[in-house]
Amino acid sequence: MTRTMGILYDIKTGEYQGSGKLRALLTLDRAGDRMSGNAKIEIFGPDGNLVVTFLHALRFTRIKVEPVD
Repeated sequence: MTRTMGILYDIKTGEYQGSGKLRALLTLDRAGDRMSGNAKIEIFGPDGNLVVTFLHALRFTRIKVEPVD
């Protein structure tokens, strides 16, 4: 499980706007070329109360790069 926290602020004033929390469970395929899973994103206001929750499906594909000759 991946967990990430973020601080939200006004870039012009530096005023604290709240925080965000992302939690995701990702699964790598047997070949190691694709990863997928689901994420839950929660946004909290400056008072610490939950403002909104998003659920999102994640899909990643490895980009194979060929060497330059």
